[in-house]
Amino acid sequence: MWQQFKNDAFRFFEPVFRRLNGWLNSAQGTALINQINVAISFLATTVGFLIDSVVYLISAVQSGWSIIEPILIAAAMVFFPLMIAKLWAMIPPLYAQAVAWLAINWPILAVIAAIALVLFILNQLGISADQILGAIAGAFLVLASVIWNTVVGVINAVIQFLWTAFVEPWIGIIEWVLNVFNGGFNSFGDAVKNLLGQIISWFLSLGKVVTKIIDAIFGTDWTAGLESLQDSLLKWGKNEQAITLSRDAPTIDARIDYGDAWNKGYRWGSDLADSFKGLTKSFDTAANNLSWPQSGRIPGGKLPDIDKVKKVGKIEDKVDISSEDLKTMRELAEMKSIQNFVTLTPTFSFGDTHIKQEGRSIDEIIERITVRMNEELAASAKGLFS
Repeated sequence: MWQQFKNDAFRFFEPVFRRLNGWLNSAQGTALINQINVAISFLATTVGFLIDSVVYLISAVQSGWSIIEPILIAAAMVFFPLMIAKLWAMIPPLYAQAVAWLAINWPILAVIAAIALVLFILNQLGISADQILGAIAGAFLVLASVIWNTVVGVINAVIQFLWTAFVEPWIGIIEWVLNVFNGGFNSFGDAVKNLLGQIISWFLSLGKVVTKIIDAIFGTDWTAGLESLQDSLLKWGKNEQAITLSRDAPTIDARIDYGDAWNKGYRWGSDLADSFKGLTKSFDTAANNLSWPQSGRIPGGKLPDIDKVKKVGKIEDKVDISSEDLKTMRELAEMKSIQNFVTLTPTFSFGDTHIKQEGRSIDEIIERITVRMNEELAASAKGLFS
């Protein structure tokens, strides 16, 4: 039964195949193929001619540079004075044009002055120059990214339109025919159902012309949603043996993210402002480190005092003995003297201190005690001063 179905399907579509074959082999189809071949051949010939011309020109210049160089030098020596005279004669007309331009474009200058005033106010409010310049650079880079993304979106839309109009129909026909002969459908109704899904998918491809522009400008992903819906439609009526050919059109993937553009612009502007700060700081440092001659002027308008040089090596002010430094030195000297002074403490040892009177008078007893004290004192100091 399945073989009978395939035979019937081939027999039903035989007129379609005959018409397609006849058109491709007709004068109109042959002319179209020939025109495409002629266009490709002309393009290849043109590119080859341009490459050959550039290579020939470079080779000619390299081989004849010994002749070309003196000719260029001579021409420069002849035309340089003439050019200077011409430029000098253009100064009065240029001055008049400048005055006329100022008279015409004063609104633009007023806008620039207003912007400068706003920047000054922001600076007074505590917003630094690197923040202002970074924000301006970031805004300009975001604006450039919007323009670039719009161009990319339009190009992708044009490619999608040409692909949908001239390529995708043939992909659908080839895929459907392959599935008919390869057993990609279980029944004739499934084949018709798949054909209907391919027609709806083709209309969705036309919608991609608009979604690709929107996705490129706003960073959305509407095209992916249409592609998911197309995949579901192209599965209608197919079985596991079915063939599915890709219908994705070529796309230029060159969209710029606005957040990345802002960050890069802001960093660039901030770095530029910091470089100006570094240049100013370096200039100030170099100016402060200059060695000014005595006969010239120095920053601040003051001349060097030559009389001060004569007093080098002299001490005009008197030395204050009561100053903290000298006072400390004096105290240290006194402590040193005290350390060198030896205070002796005599030690008395009487041994047997029992005194027998034996008829002696009080005077004799006191005299004997005095003699003994002198002997003990001499014995204590003998070891220190020997």
